[in-house]
Amino acid sequence: MQIEIADDTFRRVLAVKPLIAAVLEEDYDDQMCVDVLFQLSLKGILTDLMGGDDPAVLLQSFYQLAERHPRTSTRLSSTG
Repeated sequence: MQIEIADDTFRRVLAVKPLIAAVLEEDYDDQMCVDVLFQLSLKGILTDLMGGDDPAVLLQSFYQLAERHPRTSTRLSSTG
């Protein structure tokens, strides 16, 4: 699968590529850098949405997720 990104976004990926290599102590190709940035962004968004460290907010978020996507409960129970 191939996804196109804007030229400016790609330049930004290339600009942070040395930082990614330094932090992760490994050189990555352009595609892997995009993947790393996406995963970190997704993790940040989910952390913001889930309420950080507040267990009540986290629990409520799981309830809402399970209501919309019933397979969530099955997945969560199989990760323990």
